[in-house]
Amino acid sequence: MRYLMMMAMIACSGCEPSDTAPATCAAGSGRLVITADYLARSLTLLDHARLLDERCDADETIVDRVDLGDYPPGPLEVELSPDGTLAIVAVGPGFLPAGVVSSSSVEPGGTVLVVDIAARAVIHAIDMPEPPMGLAITPDGRHALSANYGDADVEGRTLSVIDIEAGEIIADYDVGARPEQVVISADGKRGLVNAAEDDTVRSFSIDGAELTLSDPLVVGSDPSDVAFVSGDRAVVTSSLALGYSLIDTSAPQPTLIGEFSTPSGVPYGVTSLADGSEILVTTFLAGATVLHSDISGDTPTSLAEIRLEGSAFTLGAMSDGQGHAFVPQPNDQRLSIVDLERQSARSLQWLDAVGPTYVAIQP
Repeated sequence: MRYLMMMAMIACSGCEPSDTAPATCAAGSGRLVITADYLARSLTLLDHARLLDERCDADETIVDRVDLGDYPPGPLEVELSPDGTLAIVAVGPGFLPAGVVSSSSVEPGGTVLVVDIAARAVIHAIDMPEPPMGLAITPDGRHALSANYGDADVEGRTLSVIDIEAGEIIADYDVGARPEQVVISADGKRGLVNAAEDDTVRSFSIDGAELTLSDPLVVGSDPSDVAFVSGDRAVVTSSLALGYSLIDTSAPQPTLIGEFSTPSGVPYGVTSLADGSEILVTTFLAGATVLHSDISGDTPTSLAEIRLEGSAFTLGAMSDGQGHAFVPQPNDQRLSIVDLERQSARSLQWLDAVGPTYVAIQP
């Protein structure tokens, strides 16, 4: 449809103004893009089709907002249940007081919320052993995993398994110092979690609510994000190493395949695309950038380097599976919309406090 619309516009390039389509915002699609708004203490629900339409301003893309003012310091990350009806939200400071906002402006807190999206309501608020950061949800929608990073005063060490329906923790596993992000494979049988302060990553098998952890694998300094890619492999970004590691996860104990630099700055987030044959890596330093690479072989091939508006820290990117990615830039208070085919980006702003920090998209 997008191709047909473009062809129609080209064919009508000589038409009189009265023959062209009006410059009005697209009709809503009903598919939601949801942002965790951190210090604004809300979730913003935005319409996917309107976000992609350059004629739509920020107000026109917003469907609603969910007030999370009762849960300090605010929502840091958000993931959606497989059917898109529930949002699982990590409330905590993570490492952001040291890098994005002053620690004096961030209240303590450590909660995982289960939010009914249709009702715009919190149905469970779960106190965590340490403040949470990264989240993942099993493909059957029964369990959530929370990487509990901690805060400036508490060193997190646990990976918690949460029963989503009951709203309670089933088990906690010690995975090393400062677990930051966690990911689950598409088949729901395996997972990965990084320990930022130990410079390690662990893989684990999943059997219901029971996890079996590998020994830690040392990767680059300050591992920040993890993603499964094709061929029983995974990518781990390492911020202080200015690069990422490609690892083999085919055996219970992961092994290192190779390490690669990110030329445009400090990496943080990694997102898998195209059935795991491509990745997006977000970087920042002189400016905010999305690196698009082919990862199908043992040596990555660069496909594009896309500069974003603004220059502040980028926590990660979320793909819509239709050639676009959404990148939150909390200190710039921007959400960037990246067109991967055109290798271009634009951004929207609507918050009056630090955020958004994370993005989730309904299926």
